[in-house]
Amino acid sequence: MNFLFFTNIPQLKKNYPLKQREAALQLETDNVWVPNRETLINARKVIKNPTSVDLKELHDLKGELKAELIAYDEDFMRANNRFPNADEKEPIREVYDYYYGIRSIILVEEKKTTSEREEGK
Repeated sequence: MNFLFFTNIPQLKKNYPLKQREAALQLETDNVWVPNRETLINARKVIKNPTSVDLKELHDLKGELKAELIAYDEDFMRANNRFPNADEKEPIREVYDYYYGIRSIILVEEKKTTSEREEGK
């Protein structure tokens, strides 16, 4: 699915009349990239209670979040012929936050598992 991005709409430039900018914005609202809501809800639950899921589920969720980030970059690249910069990634900041949170939980859990195995030897 191709998405248009606000940064790529020439009608939004300030020198255009307000009606043109509003019309362009209205057309754009149907094409704004939105992350998978279910993935975000799952990530939110895991962040609040990391012990509620096992390591495999954490890895699966991390993969889903990574796929969302990649999809955004690819769609932006198709629309603008370049990758988004930091400011243009702001609409998906929440996905990045969850991704790095889940990644941190995985690192802690894997470290615990490794130390438990070493103590058992």
